[in-house]
Amino acid sequence: MAVVRRRRASRLARLLFYGGALVLAVYLGRERLLTGGEETGAAPAPAARRRPAASLLAVAPSEMRSGLRAAYRLRPDARCVGAFSQMHAWLTGASVLPVSAAFVDGQWRLALGGAQVATLPELPDFDDCMRALRAAALGWTSAKPATPGQPRRAAPGMDSIAPRDLLDELRALDGNSSGGRMDARRMATVARDLVYLTAQSLDLMETTDGLRAKAWAFVVLADTFTDYDVRRETALLAYLLDYSEAAGRRAADLPEGDPVRLFIRHDDARLATVAASDPGRMLMLGRLAENRDFPGWLAWVRQHYDAEPYGLPVLRSALNLHAFVANAMLPDLMPYVILGHLFRESGDSRWIGQARELDLYTGSADGVAVIAATIGKALGVRAGDLAERFDATLDELSARYRGPVLDAEIYRDFYEAYFYSALRAAADFHLDQRSSIPARAPSRAGTATSSTRARAAPSRANWWRTSAHPTPLAHPRASAPTPRWSATSAGASRSASTP
Repeated sequence: MAVVRRRRASRLARLLFYGGALVLAVYLGRERLLTGGEETGAAPAPAARRRPAASLLAVAPSEMRSGLRAAYRLRPDARCVGAFSQMHAWLTGASVLPVSAAFVDGQWRLALGGAQVATLPELPDFDDCMRALRAAALGWTSAKPATPGQPRRAAPGMDSIAPRDLLDELRALDGNSSGGRMDARRMATVARDLVYLTAQSLDLMETTDGLRAKAWAFVVLADTFTDYDVRRETALLAYLLDYSEAAGRRAADLPEGDPVRLFIRHDDARLATVAASDPGRMLMLGRLAENRDFPGWLAWVRQHYDAEPYGLPVLRSALNLHAFVANAMLPDLMPYVILGHLFRESGDSRWIGQARELDLYTGSADGVAVIAATIGKALGVRAGDLAERFDATLDELSARYRGPVLDAEIYRDFYEAYFYSALRAAADFHLDQRSSIPARAPSRAGTATSSTRARAAPSRANWWRTSAHPTPLAHPRASAPTPRWSATSAGASRSASTP
């Protein structure tokens, strides 16, 4: 009996031993798979630091996991990367140089002119970029930073945030500054103006990253080197750049009744009570568009924008409404209105007096034709020459803006984004009307993404002229703008959707 018990105990011991060994083997194998075949705690294998292969099919099986991670890793926000270029150019007086981004040892290393200027985590947020930009700025200049913890002066007051007034003020500030040298008040004013210009830009084609990068750079400069309070501008910029969590944290530090705080925190009822003037008026207009509240938006325009129903903030918010009436009527007319804004800047405002009484937004194809004809006649512009006249007028006016804050490129990007966003919206609307694949085929060129629009512009213009609309809004010789804020100027592509 004792022998039987000993045999049973021996079998149980062997079973427990082999079972434990199997569990340990499975665990160690799982850990090895999760770490891509590397020993836990060991330094990364050199293969993980190589440049990604042109195709994942060329990656060795043992390196497939690291290859997949590299192929699908999101690059840093190009607007953040571009802000380093803009800030370096301002502080050093050098030309705007591209910034490269390389992923090494679990972080992004940014280099400018061959020298490392900053590091960012794999998935940097707004605060990571702010800290890195501030540290870089302090390393590029001997200027004394603002004393931390000291009370800050109220931001400079503003008479108007209309885009034309902001552009005029920025051009005047350019004339009173030299690269890297600007008094504190002017620096804070530039930061504020660039943020509110960004807030009123329309960019369905994603071509205004340069404006956003410059606004980010000057917000950091004003916060670092002046004693002015730019918390409002910083919070609003974070919201405009889609860093909603960072925007919410900064908005919480603003006064209770601040319109930017109410806007970011979606306290729309209280925002409406403080929106009699800008920036609250403009922010409430944008909020109604975000909420796609067409009746409320139309009532707000009639109440607060009666004297400027064709102002750029109104046009921008109208497209963001995604309302049928606005999408059906507005894109066809917007190129005329944008050209009219350029003529106003050149001193010719005849069109606005003739078109002011016409109601665009309640929806009538005949009304759109009447307004287009009215503006075209006042400007002396025929439909077939519209894009050509736009380009010529923009060339003439952009020559006035020579930087370093507001240069011709930023100016062109701002207005071109409006013009070509209108054509994009119109093409999208007509595409959505097609209910079959053959019917949609001729429209595909009109809905090209920003990366292909330069190639698709002639076919889009031809499609518009012959198929979609009796009034051609694009001249067949005209072409859409090339992306100016790309890897060659910002060091990285805008990273929200591409690896």
